Order: sequence, then C-alpha cells, then structure tokens
Amino acid sequence: MGFLKSIQADLIDHNTSVASTLLKLRLLAAKLGSSELTEWIKFESEGCPNDIDIPAYRVIPLSVLGTFRGPAGSGVQNAPIPSLLIKQIAGDGWDTYNVRESAATVEKMADQNDGLRFNLSNLMITLRGKIYPGYEPAQIVGLASQTSLIEVSNAIRTRLLEVTIEIAAKIPAIEEIELASITQEPEVATQIFHQTIHGNMTNIQSSGPEATLQVTIVQHNTESLKNGLLEFGLSEEDSDELSKLISKQKPKDKETGLNKGVRKWLADRITNSFNTEFQGGISTLIKFVQEAAIKYWGL
Repeated sequence: MGFLKSIQADLIDHNTSVASTLLKLRLLAAKLGSSELTEWIKFESEGCPNDIDIPAYRVIPLSVLGTFRGPAGSGVQNAPIPSLLIKQIAGDGWDTYNVRESAATVEKMADQNDGLRFNLSNLMITLRGKIYPGYEPAQIVGLASQTSLIEVSNAIRTRLLEVTIEIAAKIPAIEEIELASITQEPEVATQIFHQTIHGNMTNIQSSGPEATLQVTIVQHNTESLKNGLLEFGLSEEDSDELSKLISKQKPKDKETGLNKGVRKWLADRITNSFNTEFQGGISTLIKFVQEAAIKYWGL
C-alpha cells in the first residue's frame, strides 16, 4: 500500500487517532513542498494560534444562558438569552466559539456528554439592567453542545481526507508509491489547500489602461484580502484599513457589494482626489474593491 493510501485508510477508521495520521500528513506535505499546507497541518496537530484566521468549520455556535437576581429573593435561573438581543447590546462574537484546540483535543472534547461551558463574566457587565429590568445578572454562561464538537471533529477528518483525495486526483501516480519516492509539487499542493480548507479561492482580474493584474482572494481570509489590496497597488496603511472595513460587515447582497463603512472610505478618497492612476482611476478601484468584498464574503 502506498503512503497516501495508508493515510486515507487511517482517516476513515475512527479507531485510529487523528493525531498519528496528522504526523504522516506533515511528512507528506513537507515532501510535496507546500509551506501553507504544512503550516495548516501543523495547526491542526498542535492547535491554532490566536493571531490567525481559523477555517469556518472550526467556528461553532454557543447557547447563552443567564441567572438573574431580583428583589426579595426573586430570580430567574438559566434563562436563554437570544443571540440577536446579545448582538444588539454587546456586538458580534459572543454567540460563537472559535475551536483553536488541536485535532486530538477536539476528539476528546467531543466525547464529553455535556459539551463545553464557558463563563462569560465580561458579557455579564455589558448586559446589566438590559435583559430583565430590576434584575441583576449573577452569572452568564455560554454552552457549546456535544453535537457541535462532534461536527468539528468529523469536519477535521473530512477536510484531511478531501486533501488526500485531491492530491491523488491531481498527482495520480502518488497513490501507489512510498514516501521516499514522492517528489515536490508545491503549486498543486498549495492550490488544493486553499480550495479544500478555506472554501473558495477566487482570482480577480483587474484591467487598467496599461496592465492586467491577477489577484487571489480566499473566502473569509482577511490576510489574503489585505494582500490582494496590496497587490492592486494600495499602500500598507490603506490595505490594512480597507481590509478591516470589508471584513467587519457583510454586504446585504451581491449587487450592493459594499458595506456602509467601505462606501464611506471610498467616498472620502474621491473627495480628496485619491490617486489611483496606476490602475485606471477611481472607477477601477471601486470595481476592484467591490469584487474583492464579494469574493471575500462568498456572495
């Protein structure tokens, strides 16, 4: 059995720990020469640092419950707090959890019948006096269900398996050979990584009067969004500011393309005679930014 086939056999066998399979995949990625694929497998094996964007399959919903104390010993125990209400009061991010733990840890977490429980004491301060008038929050907790954790664990195995299937499809001879005989295919492996792990990888072609620019935007990946704006020709400062505005709020639809913050940013540049002659003027910039936002949000 070839090295790739042995990895696939491990992935479909849930009695085989994903941790040992990830070690094999790290060797395979290193042989193929893709630094991005190698880094992703490392993060799945060791856990994802807080300063990187994680794949969408590692984001799970939280149910938020609150205990409130009122006058004369009255109170409300474990009352569900609607996520829409939380967003209106405290903003986004409180009703989801980014699962940054290693794949092996996620497997163990998925075995816990009660799921995970988080103390949201900072949210308790924000919600004070805004849920039940006259009642003070005594405890706010977030609950991640066992089902959500199982789904993440299965999604990790599925993504790993999909990577090996795509590698086999694009490099057919690899299925039957041993690790020592595998040669480098960095471009193929990197393309497979983006398409399989982060969803859509889209090239945006922007034409100016003298040049054509090919830029890649990976869905829900702010780093690739910023890099795309840099490649277009924006400064480091403008690319950083604009990528944050694009990723902050999803546009209403594909036709709109731009959220309120991005439209204001562009309007300010038009008013201040922003120089985009290198790409055909402000109209080309607007069109490019709109396309980048659409591809980033997957509209």
